[in-house]
Amino acid sequence: MHRQFTKIILVTSVFVASFVSLYFLKGASLSDRFYNASGAILGVSPNRQETDQMTIVDGSKETNEVIDSSGGSGPDSKHAVLNEVEESKGAVDGEDPTMTVGLMTTSASPSTPTEDDVPSYSNFAPVSDSGHRVEEVNKSSIANAKPGEVVLLTASSGNNGFLSIPGLKDMVYENRKSYAERWGYEFMWANITSYDFGAKIYWNKIPILQEAFSRFPKVKWIFWLDLDIIIMTPSVDLHSLVLSNEGMMKHILNDTKISAVGGGPLGFNTLADPDPDDMNMIIAQDNWGQNVGSFFMRRSDWTDFALEMWMDPLATAQNWTFPENDGWTHLYKNHEIVRNHTAIVSQRSINAYPSYNKLGHHWQRGDFLVHFAGCGDHPHCAGHWNEMWIQRENYTVSETIRKDIEDGTAQIETVQKGDYLQ
Repeated sequence: MHRQFTKIILVTSVFVASFVSLYFLKGASLSDRFYNASGAILGVSPNRQETDQMTIVDGSKETNEVIDSSGGSGPDSKHAVLNEVEESKGAVDGEDPTMTVGLMTTSASPSTPTEDDVPSYSNFAPVSDSGHRVEEVNKSSIANAKPGEVVLLTASSGNNGFLSIPGLKDMVYENRKSYAERWGYEFMWANITSYDFGAKIYWNKIPILQEAFSRFPKVKWIFWLDLDIIIMTPSVDLHSLVLSNEGMMKHILNDTKISAVGGGPLGFNTLADPDPDDMNMIIAQDNWGQNVGSFFMRRSDWTDFALEMWMDPLATAQNWTFPENDGWTHLYKNHEIVRNHTAIVSQRSINAYPSYNKLGHHWQRGDFLVHFAGCGDHPHCAGHWNEMWIQRENYTVSETIRKDIEDGTAQIETVQKGDYLQ
């Protein structure tokens, strides 16, 4: 009873604070955001600031630039905004001038493949693990990840622009289901439209997260993955990566500036001396701030509170450019209790980008995943996906997964709101 009362008081106090801060957002103009978006992609934003903070990821330097917030995770939202950029006016950061469309530099884009050119899950289905030494090291850490205590969570609907890539759903299912089976994780692929609660569809991921904790009562962590992600190095388990104290501390950014909407600092640094046991949200930062396309949430009272506040009607009613992403940034900026329990990790640890994306650090071999943030329905997206798909680490696809895909019974977008209660 005392715990519940404390929780009610906590949520009420934060609700009041959110109401006040959101009230002053209503008159905010988005013109600066559009203006700075162009410069951010090309590396010439007038508000661009940099921090000397560097972090080492797999032996590579990763500079944490402070440019803008919102890693936009909606199907096409960031792509739509960034199409305002037509071309570079000159050399950028020592590179030759090049035509730029959205996040894509056309000179670097592969040709748009036909349906026959795009790899299917069967064209490139790996048949063996990549190395015995890595396999042995990671199997020793699975003691920290008991079967059923982690769930990989994905949601989509049939009208996502990224789905124009032939065979995309089958590839995503094979990739994530195989990874989940390998390490004993649960896997859930929800139909995002069935979770509608009157807000823009991007917000639906929040009630999906809430329901996932109810569907899987033994789950300790949820790993949210947007549709446009490939797990590139499946020999790495999630506890070795970031869910163990050692893994988290390896990648966490200590006392590092956080970027804000429109460029410049958000006004906060990441925690200087974080305690892994107090971290209930693990999320990466790109050059535009935190990106809610790939993140972890731990089962806790704090998480219950954060999810409720994240989808508060005052937030979902805002005319934000990247709705649920800007909503999370708002919570982080305005509530110390959110900042104190959020671990911001280096981008390449859980959210590396393909080489075309100018807004973050690019995937390098050995990085866990690659996220095609903002690609949307751009004609070059299929080519970029193809290019990364064939570079993923070898893994075994079970006959069950293969058969489910071939006969159309794979559990793709099959989870509907509340169907587990029937």
